[in-house]
Amino acid sequence: MADASRPWPRWIAGGVLLAGTLALTLSRAMRWPNDFSEAHWLLDYRFGFVKRGLAGQVLSSVLGPFGGTPTAALITAIAVTCLAAFCVVLLWMAWHLIRTSPSRATATLVALAFLSSPFIVMSAHLIGYFDNVLFMLSAAAAWLMLSRRPWAAGVVQTVAILVHESATLVGFPVLVLAWWVTPEPDMRPVARLRRGSALLLPLAAFLALALSQRSLPANFEDRYSQHLAEYAFIEGDMHLLVPEWLTPSLAENVARQKHRFGERVSSPGLFGLVLPTVLALMVWTVDVCRVRPRSVTMALLAVSVFAPQLMHLAAWDTVRIWTYSIAMAWLGAWTLARAHARATIPSASRTGIRGLALAALLVNVLVSTPLLDNLADWYPLSTRLLLYLPVILAAAGLFAARSRLLPADDAPALHHE
Repeated sequence: MADASRPWPRWIAGGVLLAGTLALTLSRAMRWPNDFSEAHWLLDYRFGFVKRGLAGQVLSSVLGPFGGTPTAALITAIAVTCLAAFCVVLLWMAWHLIRTSPSRATATLVALAFLSSPFIVMSAHLIGYFDNVLFMLSAAAAWLMLSRRPWAAGVVQTVAILVHESATLVGFPVLVLAWWVTPEPDMRPVARLRRGSALLLPLAAFLALALSQRSLPANFEDRYSQHLAEYAFIEGDMHLLVPEWLTPSLAENVARQKHRFGERVSSPGLFGLVLPTVLALMVWTVDVCRVRPRSVTMALLAVSVFAPQLMHLAAWDTVRIWTYSIAMAWLGAWTLARAHARATIPSASRTGIRGLALAALLVNVLVSTPLLDNLADWYPLSTRLLLYLPVILAAAGLFAARSRLLPADDAPALHHE
Protein backbone atom coordinates (compact mmCIF):
# COMPACT_ATOMS: atom_id res chain seq x y z
CA MET A 1 0.00 0.00 0.00
CA ALA A 2 1.41 3.41 -0.97
CA ASP A 3 2.59 5.75 1.74
CA ALA A 4 0.00 8.51 2.02
CA SER A 5 2.74 11.00 2.84
CA ARG A 6 4.31 10.50 -0.58
CA PRO A 7 2.55 12.53 -3.31
CA TRP A 8 3.74 10.48 -6.30
CA PRO A 9 0.74 8.10 -6.57
CA ARG A 10 -1.61 11.07 -6.41
CA TRP A 11 0.38 13.02 -9.03
CA ILE A 12 0.49 9.98 -11.34
CA ALA A 13 -3.26 9.49 -11.02
CA GLY A 14 -3.81 13.19 -11.70
CA GLY A 15 -1.52 13.08 -14.72
CA VAL A 16 -3.36 10.11 -16.16
CA LEU A 17 -6.68 11.91 -15.63
CA LEU A 18 -5.48 15.09 -17.37
CA ALA A 19 -3.73 13.31 -20.24
CA GLY A 20 -6.66 10.94 -20.73
CA THR A 21 -9.13 13.84 -20.87
CA LEU A 22 -6.97 15.64 -23.40
CA ALA A 23 -6.58 12.54 -25.59
CA LEU A 24 -10.31 11.78 -25.44
CA THR A 25 -11.23 15.34 -26.41
CA LEU A 26 -8.77 15.33 -29.31
CA SER A 27 -10.25 12.07 -30.56
CA ARG A 28 -13.63 13.75 -30.99
CA ALA A 29 -12.47 15.53 -34.15
CA MET A 30 -9.07 14.18 -35.18
CA ARG A 31 -8.42 14.07 -38.91
CA TRP A 32 -5.50 14.36 -41.34
CA PRO A 33 -4.46 17.79 -42.70
CA ASN A 34 -6.79 18.98 -45.44
CA ASP A 35 -5.82 20.63 -48.72
CA PHE A 36 -6.28 24.13 -47.32
CA SER A 37 -3.79 23.60 -44.50
CA GLU A 38 -1.34 21.74 -46.75
CA ALA A 39 -1.35 24.63 -49.21
CA HIS A 40 -0.23 27.02 -46.48
CA TRP A 41 2.93 24.98 -45.88
CA LEU A 42 3.79 25.52 -49.54
CA LEU A 43 3.59 29.30 -49.36
CA ASP A 44 6.89 31.17 -48.98
CA TYR A 45 8.47 34.49 -49.93
CA ARG A 46 9.50 33.59 -53.48
CA PHE A 47 6.58 35.63 -54.86
CA GLY A 48 6.84 38.52 -52.39
CA PHE A 49 6.63 39.30 -48.68
CA VAL A 50 3.23 37.79 -48.06
CA LYS A 51 1.31 37.00 -44.90
CA ARG A 52 1.63 33.41 -43.57
CA GLY A 53 4.77 32.84 -45.62
CA LEU A 54 7.29 32.20 -42.84
CA ALA A 55 6.50 28.54 -42.11
CA GLY A 56 6.71 27.58 -45.77
CA GLN A 57 9.88 29.62 -46.19
CA VAL A 58 11.55 27.73 -43.35
CA LEU A 59 10.40 24.42 -44.83
CA SER A 60 11.65 25.23 -48.34
CA SER A 61 14.94 26.60 -46.95
CA VAL A 62 15.56 23.36 -45.05
CA LEU A 63 14.68 21.09 -47.98
CA GLY A 64 16.23 23.22 -50.75
CA PRO A 65 19.93 22.43 -50.21
CA PHE A 66 19.13 18.71 -50.37
CA GLY A 67 17.02 18.98 -53.50
CA GLY A 68 13.91 17.92 -51.59
CA THR A 69 10.36 19.13 -52.03
CA PRO A 70 7.45 19.08 -49.58
CA THR A 71 5.19 16.05 -49.76
CA ALA A 72 1.82 15.26 -48.22
CA ALA A 73 3.48 12.72 -45.92
CA LEU A 74 6.05 15.27 -44.75
CA ILE A 75 3.42 17.93 -44.06
CA THR A 76 1.36 15.36 -42.16
CA ALA A 77 4.40 14.39 -40.09
CA ILE A 78 5.08 18.05 -39.28
CA ALA A 79 1.43 18.59 -38.36
CA VAL A 80 1.36 15.56 -36.05
CA THR A 81 4.62 16.64 -34.42
CA CYS A 82 3.27 20.15 -33.82
CA LEU A 83 0.09 18.73 -32.29
CA ALA A 84 2.08 16.41 -30.03
CA ALA A 85 4.30 19.30 -28.86
CA PHE A 86 1.17 21.38 -28.29
CA CYS A 87 -0.29 18.65 -26.06
CA VAL A 88 2.93 18.45 -24.03
CA VAL A 89 2.84 22.23 -23.53
CA LEU A 90 -0.79 22.14 -22.39
CA LEU A 91 -0.15 19.35 -19.89
CA TRP A 92 2.94 21.13 -18.56
CA MET A 93 0.92 24.32 -18.09
CA ALA A 94 -1.81 22.35 -16.29
CA TRP A 95 0.80 20.76 -14.03
CA HIS A 96 2.20 24.18 -13.14
CA LEU A 97 -1.23 25.66 -12.41
CA ILE A 98 -2.22 22.73 -10.20
CA ARG A 99 1.13 22.54 -8.41
CA THR A 100 1.09 26.23 -7.47
CA SER A 101 -2.61 26.50 -6.68
CA PRO A 102 -3.78 26.98 -3.09
CA SER A 103 -6.50 24.40 -3.79
CA ARG A 104 -5.23 21.69 -6.08
CA ALA A 105 -8.63 19.98 -6.36
CA THR A 106 -10.14 23.24 -7.65
CA ALA A 107 -7.27 23.84 -10.07
CA THR A 108 -7.59 20.28 -11.39
CA LEU A 109 -11.30 20.81 -12.03
CA VAL A 110 -10.54 24.02 -13.92
CA ALA A 111 -7.88 22.22 -15.96
CA LEU A 112 -10.34 19.43 -16.80
CA ALA A 113 -12.84 22.03 -18.00
CA PHE A 114 -10.22 23.45 -20.35
CA LEU A 115 -8.93 20.08 -21.58
CA SER A 116 -12.47 19.00 -22.48
CA SER A 117 -13.33 22.32 -24.14
CA PRO A 118 -14.30 23.13 -27.74
CA PHE A 119 -10.85 24.70 -28.24
CA ILE A 120 -9.24 21.26 -27.82
CA VAL A 121 -11.82 19.67 -30.11
CA MET A 122 -11.11 22.34 -32.73
CA SER A 123 -7.35 21.92 -32.31
CA ALA A 124 -7.62 18.28 -33.40
CA HIS A 125 -9.91 19.22 -36.26
CA LEU A 126 -7.47 21.91 -37.47
CA ILE A 127 -4.39 19.69 -37.54
CA GLY A 128 -1.97 21.11 -40.08
CA TYR A 129 -3.20 24.66 -39.50
CA PHE A 130 -0.94 27.08 -37.66
CA ASP A 131 -3.17 27.52 -34.59
CA ASN A 132 -1.24 25.23 -32.25
CA VAL A 133 2.07 26.74 -33.45
CA LEU A 134 0.78 30.22 -32.63
CA PHE A 135 -0.34 29.12 -29.16
CA MET A 136 3.08 27.64 -28.37
CA LEU A 137 4.91 30.72 -29.66
CA SER A 138 2.62 33.01 -27.66
CA ALA A 139 3.17 30.93 -24.51
CA ALA A 140 6.94 31.07 -25.09
CA ALA A 141 6.78 34.84 -25.58
CA ALA A 142 4.82 35.29 -22.33
CA TRP A 143 7.28 33.06 -20.48
CA LEU A 144 10.25 35.07 -21.80
CA MET A 145 8.59 38.32 -20.77
CA LEU A 146 7.92 36.96 -17.28
CA SER A 147 11.58 35.84 -17.20
CA ARG A 148 12.58 39.49 -17.77
CA ARG A 149 13.77 38.97 -21.32
CA PRO A 150 11.45 41.39 -23.10
CA TRP A 151 13.37 41.63 -26.39
CA ALA A 152 13.50 37.86 -26.76
CA ALA A 153 9.76 37.81 -26.05
CA GLY A 154 9.18 40.48 -28.68
CA VAL A 155 11.15 38.49 -31.26
CA VAL A 156 9.20 35.29 -30.57
CA GLN A 157 5.86 37.11 -30.85
CA THR A 158 7.07 38.70 -34.09
CA VAL A 159 7.76 35.22 -35.44
CA ALA A 160 4.21 34.23 -34.45
CA ILE A 161 2.76 37.14 -36.41
CA LEU A 162 4.85 36.25 -39.47
CA VAL A 163 3.57 32.67 -39.22
CA HIS A 164 -0.03 33.93 -39.11
CA GLU A 165 -1.22 37.51 -38.77
CA SER A 166 -4.00 36.48 -36.36
CA ALA A 167 -1.33 36.31 -33.62
CA THR A 168 -1.78 40.08 -33.36
CA LEU A 169 -5.10 39.39 -31.63
CA VAL A 170 -4.47 35.80 -30.49
CA GLY A 171 -1.41 36.01 -28.28
CA PHE A 172 -0.04 39.54 -28.46
CA PRO A 173 -2.51 40.95 -25.87
CA VAL A 174 -1.37 38.23 -23.45
CA LEU A 175 2.22 39.36 -24.02
CA VAL A 176 1.15 42.87 -23.04
CA LEU A 177 -0.46 41.38 -19.92
CA ALA A 178 2.76 39.53 -19.11
CA TRP A 179 4.74 42.77 -19.52
CA TRP A 180 2.40 44.58 -17.15
CA VAL A 181 2.49 42.00 -14.33
CA THR A 182 6.17 41.03 -14.52
CA PRO A 183 7.65 41.84 -11.10
CA GLU A 184 10.70 44.09 -11.42
CA PRO A 185 12.92 45.86 -8.89
CA ASP A 186 12.38 49.14 -10.72
CA MET A 187 8.65 49.65 -11.27
CA ARG A 188 8.81 53.36 -12.15
CA PRO A 189 6.63 54.29 -15.16
CA VAL A 190 9.67 55.26 -17.23
CA ALA A 191 11.41 51.96 -16.54
CA ARG A 192 8.22 50.02 -17.29
CA LEU A 193 7.83 51.82 -20.63
CA ARG A 194 11.46 51.19 -21.49
CA ARG A 195 10.94 47.46 -21.01
CA GLY A 196 7.72 47.66 -22.97
CA SER A 197 9.48 49.07 -26.03
CA ALA A 198 10.08 45.46 -27.10
CA LEU A 199 6.34 45.24 -27.74
CA LEU A 200 6.84 47.47 -30.77
CA LEU A 201 8.55 44.62 -32.64
CA PRO A 202 5.38 42.51 -33.16
CA LEU A 203 3.39 45.63 -34.01
CA ALA A 204 5.99 46.59 -36.61
CA ALA A 205 5.76 43.09 -38.12
CA PHE A 206 1.98 43.37 -38.41
CA LEU A 207 2.27 46.82 -40.00
CA ALA A 208 4.85 45.51 -42.47
CA LEU A 209 2.53 42.65 -43.45
CA ALA A 210 -0.43 45.00 -43.86
CA LEU A 211 1.58 47.32 -46.11
CA SER A 212 3.12 44.46 -48.09
CA GLN A 213 -0.32 43.12 -49.04
CA ARG A 214 -0.89 46.36 -50.92
CA SER A 215 2.33 46.00 -52.89
CA LEU A 216 2.22 42.34 -53.93
CA PRO A 217 3.09 41.74 -57.59
CA ALA A 218 0.10 41.98 -59.91
CA ASN A 219 0.57 38.36 -60.93
CA PHE A 220 1.00 37.03 -57.38
CA GLU A 221 -2.27 35.11 -57.38
CA ASP A 222 -1.55 33.43 -60.73
CA ARG A 223 2.04 32.52 -59.80
CA TYR A 224 1.03 31.06 -56.46
CA SER A 225 -1.76 29.09 -58.15
CA GLN A 226 0.71 27.65 -60.66
CA HIS A 227 3.06 26.80 -57.80
CA LEU A 228 0.35 24.87 -55.94
CA ALA A 229 -0.75 23.12 -59.11
CA GLU A 230 2.67 21.41 -59.21
CA TYR A 231 1.71 19.39 -56.14
CA ALA A 232 -0.71 16.59 -56.97
CA PHE A 233 -1.86 16.26 -53.34
CA ILE A 234 -3.47 19.74 -53.45
CA GLU A 235 -6.73 18.53 -54.94
CA GLY A 236 -9.91 20.11 -56.21
CA ASP A 237 -9.86 23.87 -56.75
CA MET A 238 -7.78 24.57 -53.66
CA HIS A 239 -4.78 25.65 -55.75
CA LEU A 240 -7.02 28.46 -57.04
CA LEU A 241 -9.01 29.25 -53.91
CA VAL A 242 -6.13 29.58 -51.41
CA PRO A 243 -4.31 32.30 -53.41
CA GLU A 244 -7.65 34.02 -54.00
CA TRP A 245 -8.31 34.13 -50.24
CA LEU A 246 -4.77 35.22 -49.36
CA THR A 247 -4.39 38.06 -51.82
CA PRO A 248 -6.92 40.64 -50.49
CA SER A 249 -5.59 43.12 -47.92
CA LEU A 250 -6.92 43.40 -44.39
CA ALA A 251 -8.90 46.49 -45.35
CA GLU A 252 -10.52 44.65 -48.25
CA ASN A 253 -11.46 41.70 -46.05
CA VAL A 254 -12.96 44.01 -43.44
CA ALA A 255 -14.97 45.82 -46.10
CA ARG A 256 -16.35 42.49 -47.30
CA GLN A 257 -17.09 40.91 -43.93
CA LYS A 258 -17.83 43.69 -41.42
CA HIS A 259 -21.56 43.72 -42.10
CA ARG A 260 -21.82 40.28 -40.45
CA PHE A 261 -19.81 41.15 -37.35
CA GLY A 262 -22.84 41.67 -35.11
CA GLU A 263 -24.39 38.38 -36.19
CA ARG A 264 -21.16 36.46 -35.54
CA VAL A 265 -20.47 37.80 -32.07
CA SER A 266 -24.06 37.44 -30.83
CA SER A 267 -24.76 33.79 -31.62
CA PRO A 268 -26.60 32.30 -28.60
CA GLY A 269 -25.38 28.81 -29.47
CA LEU A 270 -21.75 29.85 -29.38
CA PHE A 271 -22.24 31.79 -26.15
CA GLY A 272 -23.54 28.60 -24.57
CA LEU A 273 -20.74 26.52 -26.04
CA VAL A 274 -17.75 28.73 -25.20
CA LEU A 275 -18.58 31.03 -22.30
CA PRO A 276 -18.93 28.38 -19.54
CA THR A 277 -15.26 27.41 -19.87
CA VAL A 278 -14.14 31.03 -20.33
CA LEU A 279 -16.09 32.07 -17.24
CA ALA A 280 -14.67 29.25 -15.11
CA LEU A 281 -11.11 30.09 -16.16
CA MET A 282 -11.47 33.85 -15.65
CA VAL A 283 -13.20 33.61 -12.27
CA TRP A 284 -10.57 31.14 -11.04
CA THR A 285 -7.77 33.41 -12.28
CA VAL A 286 -9.20 36.56 -10.72
CA ASP A 287 -9.74 34.81 -7.39
CA VAL A 288 -6.51 32.87 -7.11
CA CYS A 289 -4.28 35.67 -8.40
CA ARG A 290 -6.12 38.31 -6.37
CA VAL A 291 -6.86 40.54 -9.36
CA ARG A 292 -8.76 43.66 -8.39
CA PRO A 293 -11.91 44.10 -10.53
CA ARG A 294 -11.10 47.72 -11.29
CA SER A 295 -7.46 47.38 -12.22
CA VAL A 296 -5.27 47.57 -15.29
CA THR A 297 -4.53 43.87 -14.89
CA MET A 298 -8.24 43.01 -15.00
CA ALA A 299 -8.70 45.16 -18.09
CA LEU A 300 -5.72 43.56 -19.86
CA LEU A 301 -6.95 40.06 -18.95
CA ALA A 302 -10.39 40.82 -20.39
CA VAL A 303 -8.86 42.30 -23.56
CA SER A 304 -6.62 39.25 -23.95
CA VAL A 305 -9.58 36.88 -23.70
CA PHE A 306 -11.99 38.72 -25.98
CA ALA A 307 -9.68 40.46 -28.48
CA PRO A 308 -9.76 37.43 -30.83
CA GLN A 309 -13.45 38.12 -31.45
CA LEU A 310 -12.42 41.18 -33.47
CA MET A 311 -11.31 38.71 -36.13
CA HIS A 312 -15.00 38.37 -37.03
CA LEU A 313 -14.60 41.71 -38.80
CA ALA A 314 -12.45 40.09 -41.48
CA ALA A 315 -12.88 36.30 -41.23
CA TRP A 316 -15.78 33.90 -41.55
CA ASP A 317 -14.71 30.73 -39.68
CA THR A 318 -16.91 31.75 -36.77
CA VAL A 319 -16.75 28.73 -34.44
CA ARG A 320 -12.96 28.53 -34.73
CA ILE A 321 -12.62 32.20 -33.75
CA TRP A 322 -14.97 31.79 -30.79
CA THR A 323 -12.82 29.01 -29.34
CA TYR A 324 -9.77 31.28 -29.35
CA SER A 325 -11.20 33.03 -26.28
CA ILE A 326 -10.96 29.74 -24.36
CA ALA A 327 -7.30 29.42 -25.37
CA MET A 328 -6.52 32.98 -24.32
CA ALA A 329 -8.35 32.58 -20.99
CA TRP A 330 -6.12 29.56 -20.31
CA LEU A 331 -2.96 31.38 -21.39
CA GLY A 332 -3.94 34.41 -19.33
CA ALA A 333 -4.52 32.22 -16.27
CA TRP A 334 -1.11 30.60 -16.67
CA THR A 335 0.56 33.98 -17.18
CA LEU A 336 -0.89 35.53 -14.03
CA ALA A 337 -0.31 32.40 -11.95
CA ARG A 338 3.32 32.33 -13.04
CA ALA A 339 3.83 36.06 -12.48
CA HIS A 340 3.26 35.93 -8.74
CA ALA A 341 3.52 33.53 -5.83
CA ARG A 342 0.63 31.52 -4.48
CA ALA A 343 -2.23 33.30 -2.81
CA THR A 344 -4.86 31.91 -0.45
CA ILE A 345 -8.52 32.04 -1.40
CA PRO A 346 -11.66 31.82 0.73
CA SER A 347 -13.20 28.35 0.95
CA ALA A 348 -16.64 29.70 0.00
CA SER A 349 -15.20 31.14 -3.19
CA ARG A 350 -13.43 27.86 -3.85
CA THR A 351 -16.75 25.98 -3.79
CA GLY A 352 -18.31 28.40 -6.26
CA ILE A 353 -15.39 28.07 -8.67
CA ARG A 354 -15.57 24.28 -8.47
CA GLY A 355 -19.24 24.49 -9.39
CA LEU A 356 -18.45 26.68 -12.41
CA ALA A 357 -15.70 24.33 -13.57
CA LEU A 358 -17.88 21.23 -13.15
CA ALA A 359 -20.72 22.91 -15.06
CA ALA A 360 -18.31 23.87 -17.87
CA LEU A 361 -17.04 20.28 -18.06
CA LEU A 362 -20.58 18.94 -18.37
CA VAL A 363 -21.42 21.47 -21.10
CA ASN A 364 -18.28 20.47 -22.99
CA VAL A 365 -19.30 16.83 -22.85
CA LEU A 366 -22.99 17.27 -23.62
CA VAL A 367 -22.76 19.84 -26.43
CA SER A 368 -21.36 18.87 -29.81
CA THR A 369 -18.79 21.30 -31.21
CA PRO A 370 -19.62 22.48 -34.76
CA LEU A 371 -16.57 22.02 -36.98
CA LEU A 372 -15.42 23.37 -40.32
CA ASP A 373 -16.38 21.71 -43.59
CA ASN A 374 -19.87 21.00 -42.18
CA LEU A 375 -18.51 18.31 -39.85
CA ALA A 376 -19.25 17.65 -36.17
CA ASP A 377 -18.00 15.49 -33.31
CA TRP A 378 -17.24 11.94 -34.39
CA TYR A 379 -19.06 10.65 -31.27
CA PRO A 380 -22.83 10.88 -30.70
CA LEU A 381 -24.03 12.05 -27.29
CA SER A 382 -24.46 8.54 -25.88
CA THR A 383 -20.89 7.62 -26.82
CA ARG A 384 -19.49 10.86 -25.39
CA LEU A 385 -21.27 10.25 -22.09
CA LEU A 386 -19.92 6.72 -21.89
CA LEU A 387 -16.34 7.71 -22.76
CA TYR A 388 -16.29 10.71 -20.42
CA LEU A 389 -17.96 8.88 -17.52
CA PRO A 390 -14.65 8.26 -15.65
CA VAL A 391 -13.74 11.94 -16.09
CA ILE A 392 -17.15 13.08 -14.83
CA LEU A 393 -16.94 10.79 -11.80
CA ALA A 394 -13.43 12.04 -11.01
CA ALA A 395 -14.61 15.63 -11.40
CA ALA A 396 -17.52 14.97 -9.04
CA GLY A 397 -15.05 13.60 -6.52
CA LEU A 398 -12.87 16.69 -6.86
CA PHE A 399 -15.92 18.90 -6.39
CA ALA A 400 -16.70 17.16 -3.10
CA ALA A 401 -13.08 16.90 -1.94
CA ARG A 402 -11.93 18.79 1.13
CA SER A 403 -8.62 19.98 -0.25
CA ARG A 404 -6.36 21.65 2.30
CA LEU A 405 -5.37 25.20 1.43
CA LEU A 406 -1.69 25.94 1.30
CA PRO A 407 -0.51 27.81 4.40
CA ALA A 408 -0.48 31.57 4.14
CA ASP A 409 3.23 31.61 4.99
CA ASP A 410 3.88 29.95 1.62
CA ALA A 411 1.85 32.53 -0.24
CA PRO A 412 2.20 36.27 0.18
CA ALA A 413 -1.12 37.85 -0.67
CA LEU A 414 -0.08 39.89 -3.70
CA HIS A 415 -2.70 41.97 -5.45
CA HIS A 416 -2.57 42.69 -9.17
CA GLU A 417 -3.07 46.36 -9.80
